[in-house]
Amino acid sequence: MSGVGGRVRDWFNGGDPDGRAKLRAWARGHDGRSEGYTYGMMGPAIGLSVLAALLYAPTKGYGSIVALVLAIFLLLGRQMIERQVARDAADLKEAERQYVRTRNPEYLDFTELRAGGMLEDNKMLTPDTRAWLGERIEWARAEKDKRAKRDRRKGRGGRNPGGKQ
Repeated sequence: MSGVGGRVRDWFNGGDPDGRAKLRAWARGHDGRSEGYTYGMMGPAIGLSVLAALLYAPTKGYGSIVALVLAIFLLLGRQMIERQVARDAADLKEAERQYVRTRNPEYLDFTELRAGGMLEDNKMLTPDTRAWLGERIEWARAEKDKRAKRDRRKGRGGRNPGGKQ
């Protein structure tokens, strides 16, 4: 009987000793996969869908329509923000690539300003995205410091590469 009981227990655990925790995380919508650059909105959208089902009879369907429209706006808004953050992240990656290629300091300024602006303006960013943006800012500042030290060593004294005043 312990063989069958063990198999049943494994089945309920998802076939894994940590199965219960994994199943619980999956049911809550956090199964360890990347959510993207911003937090997912399926949990609140499902909550609004359940609310729509509960409101259907008392409001003769009108409350359900409002709840479902809110859920759609929530999902579309998240999609719009996710696409904008993805475009900004691609711009930051390209700026780093171009800086490595050309050593143009304007790419460092762009990286620092864009990543800082994203951190300040967007409250939906995941902790991983926030950490990545922080790394981009630190990278840009470190490169600026290296560049300033190199310029001082060469006697240029700043950002005036041509030497003209």
